[in-house]
Amino acid sequence: MMQAVGHADYYPNGGNNQPGCDKDPISSVLVEGSLYDGGKQYVACNHLRSYSYFTESINSRCPFTGYRCKDFDSFQKGLCTDCSNNNCGQMGLHADLHKPRAGTVNTKFFLDTSANRPFCRYHYKIQVTIGSTSKLWRGKLYASMHGTNGELPDTLLTSSTQYFAAGESYTFMTTAPHDVGDVDDVVVHWHHESSLLNPFQWNPFGLRSPTLLISKVHIAHASKQSTFCTQGKEGSLASDTTARLYRKC
Repeated sequence: MMQAVGHADYYPNGGNNQPGCDKDPISSVLVEGSLYDGGKQYVACNHLRSYSYFTESINSRCPFTGYRCKDFDSFQKGLCTDCSNNNCGQMGLHADLHKPRAGTVNTKFFLDTSANRPFCRYHYKIQVTIGSTSKLWRGKLYASMHGTNGELPDTLLTSSTQYFAAGESYTFMTTAPHDVGDVDDVVVHWHHESSLLNPFQWNPFGLRSPTLLISKVHIAHASKQSTFCTQGKEGSLASDTTARLYRKC
């Protein structure tokens, strides 16, 4: 059910289709090892995730953090990543550790999970600001980061190809299987993809050099925030090349 009915309601992956539940019948049987279990997973995988998430939450070091938000779309846009003022909770066995204030009901929390065990993930908001003198280009954006506890490997940020305009900021939500700790640097790269409907974006024979100018990258995780800025030509990012941002600002 999608309607909020409790003091706190958790919506993993928006509450509808769950990652990893898109297998065909044959794949489900092969993965589960039997016709019965495979058929059960194929028919009711989204529903069966409920007890899988709860079971994992019992002893998981990862806290299944849910973010208080009005809807899943706002969560995906990175509008609800601040955990101060009791804005975060834990889905599963330890939900009672973060009870809403007395008299509060129907508080909605959203989070993402992975497609396979372990399901719990750590959430990161990555906001990329394009330099004011950058030209308008179209493509896909990727990022990785290194921290005191590990790293987030190279991850596709854009869900599809999009335009990047000068002076604009673009916010993405991504997840990691572990907490990377205090972020030391961010590595950004992109891949230019022209639009067939816009000949000014074409790059025949590779004669043009599509280049984005990255001004800064802001990282937010729970109550931790870091901003990395570029100087001079540091943020000049040609298609399929990388830029490492390590200078905090």
